[in-house]
Amino acid sequence: MLVVGPLNYLVLLRAGRRELAWITVPVIAVTFAGIAYGLATGTKGRSVQANQIAIVHLAGAGDQADQETYTGIFAPTRGDYSITVGGPQPAIAPIATAYGGAGGIGAGTRVQPDPAAVDLVAVTAFTLRGYATESAVPAPSLTASLSLRNRRLSGDFTDEIVAFGNVYQRLGRLAPGADLQVDLPVQAATVYGVAPTNPLVYANIAVDQVASSGVQSAREAQERTAILQSLLSSSSGPVTSLMTPILIAWTHDPLQGLQLNGATPRPQSESAVVLPLTLAGPVSGAVPAGLFTARLVDVEGEVQFGPSSIVLNGSSATYELTIPLASGARLVNPTISSANPYGMKINVPLGPPPAAGNGSPGAAGTAGTDAATLTAEAWDWRGGRWVALPLKDNATSPLPEGSVDAAGTVRIRLTASQASTAAQMGVLSLAGSAQ
Repeated sequence: MLVVGPLNYLVLLRAGRRELAWITVPVIAVTFAGIAYGLATGTKGRSVQANQIAIVHLAGAGDQADQETYTGIFAPTRGDYSITVGGPQPAIAPIATAYGGAGGIGAGTRVQPDPAAVDLVAVTAFTLRGYATESAVPAPSLTASLSLRNRRLSGDFTDEIVAFGNVYQRLGRLAPGADLQVDLPVQAATVYGVAPTNPLVYANIAVDQVASSGVQSAREAQERTAILQSLLSSSSGPVTSLMTPILIAWTHDPLQGLQLNGATPRPQSESAVVLPLTLAGPVSGAVPAGLFTARLVDVEGEVQFGPSSIVLNGSSATYELTIPLASGARLVNPTISSANPYGMKINVPLGPPPAAGNGSPGAAGTAGTDAATLTAEAWDWRGGRWVALPLKDNATSPLPEGSVDAAGTVRIRLTASQASTAAQMGVLSLAGSAQ
């Protein structure tokens, strides 16, 4: 306008019709406003768009699955928007920030649980508001089998990608019921108790500028990368660390319907159906540490949990580890490994139970009975009793004879002699050679 205004004046001055400025100036202003509006609607769209990402977590052969859905509403005009959420009754929470707006949006989002609805109040044009839901849904039909032989995973699968730590195999689009063989090296857990992750299955803007071009294929790759990072980078908990390959099936079909102000908005969806893969048969060959990790199966007394830690208040905790063995097979040279990313965090000596007596020294590496002690024991399946285990932090310890049963199961018990004895063990894992 700074250029057109003077130019308009000069043209009218040359034509000797300066009085027409009362007409030409408003016409020019309206024309430019129309051009700006046309450019905005052409690039941002005239209709409300619903951007949705859904992750369906399958669990075994059950007929129900857990679904988490994240929905963003992109509105080209100001106003209030009322959303009716479809599907099974979900739990709903607003997403805390508004893209293109300032600060939190809690005051601008109202959630109605039954029937499930979300009201977005005072939405600014060309901003993104969002909400998240969790619900139980009928489980899609997705099956897979997996086996471990000589440090490699192999199996038959029926959809698009198998990811295991920082290795993966893309399977392509398969017809329903189709089978495809995969072959992946095993991946051990990191010291943080999680699989090593690789977000580079698909092109993404972290490593590939083409992925930020805005084309549909680049958008799809970036969305899938974000979902994979979320699935594969979950931090470990205090009870168990799972090193589990996963099968992921992708679809662009929206898995949760919605109505916005009584109409269906323009959808943009990326959905993942996730199936954790468990071993369908016995293990053979060498089994590295970090693959079969411990799970907490029993506690006696009062315990408290923290990241990669357990605080035993004069109590005990029992962990179980299993390497599936074939009938008649055995686990040769079994060991227990402790991987702790935070260094030595045992606040008392760790070792076999101390010798009896007031203040008398216990076995090597332990304190006397007057001091707080944290003892480790393994269950002797043959003798039916607990036996001393020389478990060390951030190290590998051999298992006592008879501590692995015919099915390949080991039980470890940690016991604190006094209150507030902490055991930040990180990841406990079982290794050996299945023969």
